[in-house]
Amino acid sequence: MENRIHKIYSAELILLFTIAILFLVFYLFLAFNNRFATDDLEFIQLFRREGWLGSVINSYNNHTFRWPAVLIFDLFFGANLTFLKLHYLIFLYHLVTISVFIFAVYNLITNISKLLMVSLPDKKTRFIFSVLFIASFFFVTFQIADTWFWLIASCVHLQACIFGTLALSFILKPKKRGTDHILIILFAIIAAGLSENFAIWFIIFLTFLIIYLRIKKRRHTESVIPPALLRGLTVGLIAASISFNINISGMGLKSRIKMIKEETPVVGASVKENPSLPQSFDFNNMPDIIISKKNLAFFLLSASFFFFGSINRRKHILQLNTPAKTNLIKYLKVAIPLTILSVVIALLPLFYIFKGTGPLRAWVPASLMLAVFFCLLFFIIGYENISKIIGNVFRLLLLAGFAILVAYFIRQANLVTAYSKSFDERCKFLDSLQSAGNTKTIDVKGLSDSGMLPNGDITEDENMHLNDDFRDVLQLSFKVKSSDNYFKRYSGRTIVVY
Repeated sequence: MENRIHKIYSAELILLFTIAILFLVFYLFLAFNNRFATDDLEFIQLFRREGWLGSVINSYNNHTFRWPAVLIFDLFFGANLTFLKLHYLIFLYHLVTISVFIFAVYNLITNISKLLMVSLPDKKTRFIFSVLFIASFFFVTFQIADTWFWLIASCVHLQACIFGTLALSFILKPKKRGTDHILIILFAIIAAGLSENFAIWFIIFLTFLIIYLRIKKRRHTESVIPPALLRGLTVGLIAASISFNINISGMGLKSRIKMIKEETPVVGASVKENPSLPQSFDFNNMPDIIISKKNLAFFLLSASFFFFGSINRRKHILQLNTPAKTNLIKYLKVAIPLTILSVVIALLPLFYIFKGTGPLRAWVPASLMLAVFFCLLFFIIGYENISKIIGNVFRLLLLAGFAILVAYFIRQANLVTAYSKSFDERCKFLDSLQSAGNTKTIDVKGLSDSGMLPNGDITEDENMHLNDDFRDVLQLSFKVKSSDNYFKRYSGRTIVVY
């Protein structure tokens, strides 16, 4: 009997590991074919003009005021390379991003297990489920193209989640060294400086934890709350609050709010102008958004945490002869209102500033909370489950998750490969014309569909700033336009929001 259980356990882990590796390969394949788009070009030019310090100060005073985002962007894309070679650094950026994210989630799982004094999963299991959590978060993101692959936007919203997770993973470390507090301060400052709505959510979350733990300590004197935990929470809260206040005090904030008010009710670029940029959330399309292939992938990948729960149950029984107590109904009663409240807190600043839902890329904190809620839900179901039938159902769901990930890979591989090829061919063609001494305006062929990636096409207006930025980064002495550009071809048509 024990031998049979061990075989099932091993088969589950092999499949889970395969899915995790498949997601990483899928993500890195998209990363390899990603290219600069829209505002990325502007920030490349800003660095070339102003340098490291100048570009950060310029942005803080005049445009984005999210100084850590500009610093991260410059760190990766400030190399003294021609534009034709600069896009190789995009893959490096994505590789470092996913590696740091995996470490952050892995460290968080490790320290939560130690803090709650439950059985610590082995390193391989922690790695697998760190990747699977990120995969779940990836697919529940409201606009994958802009959040994960539009480079300057990912430096804002995605990196805020990553650095926030890093800060929290060290805050929850039961026993801390002096360097841990330095890292908490650093990560909290960066996270709160990257995204305002994430900073507000993060500050409220840390405040809530401090209040809750202090009340618990007073009411239950026998409860063991590590002093290092409260110190870590306090240090993180102070660092995040200072960083947030520095951000909102910048002149760039006033400039951006003024720009937003002038654009309202159109948030960001219109679909006609640039469908690769995020649109506001349309509640009329709620049924289509909920029942979508993307959310099906999210559901199936988050359901894999059922096996994380069952693995931990088996491990706990082997170590202590009895499983730890969990309560699904109690979890739902607490988690549902807290998740809804967290989502509302994360989105309230957007409704206040934009008088609407705001750009979808800014919904990342809400996506993160949904991923946490569902992964924990399936973890508890797996931990409490003793039914073979339910176990078999989740094994089928695991196979379905693998299948949908393969389907996504095949579909996106064709799209993004054609897109990156068309982008590179355009750049090489224009560079050859520059070498030949061309001075006439060139009308280039539009780029192909970029799938899950943001589209780096230009417009039919040769004097539009997007076209000018593209011409400047290529250092062309002539103007360029694209009469059959991607944006024009998709104008008025339904766009798949990945």
